Amino acid sequence: MARPARRFRRGAADWIERWQSEWHKESGAHWAVVDSYSNLLLGRIGLKSIDLYDGTAELVYWMTASARGHGVCSNSVIAVARWAFSEMTFNRIELEHSVDNAVSCRVAGRAGFQLEGTRRRSARHADGWHDMHVHSMIRGESNAG
Repeated sequence: MARPARRFRRGAADWIERWQSEWHKESGAHWAVVDSYSNLLLGRIGLKSIDLYDGTAELVYWMTASARGHGVCSNSVIAVARWAFSEMTFNRIELEHSVDNAVSCRVAGRAGFQLEGTRRRSARHADGWHDMHVHSMIRGESNAG
């Protein structure tokens, strides 16, 4: 049986390989969020389910505990949305989170994403099925660039 640290490194390497593959297939784009002074990892942000024909993608993110509450996530969401709309000429970006995740709901709102509705029991988490809030930003809206 592999030690936990070894399993974690192998799992992280698998994620990175998958994310690089998505970049090459133009189906996803993922970035590490790091502190500009210390180079410490603060989180991850990305676009998945990219559809270049329709100009759509889903924005995803997570932050470390030390990055939370400092605007890092909201600023990262704004930066990626601006890049997607200005450099990649996307039309629409969606963001979804569990209805139980009030922090992600605030991040979406601060970044300028509009709440569209709720997808019932649409995501399976470790503790069971969750209803998911769906937010979106359309090209030309407030922070969309």
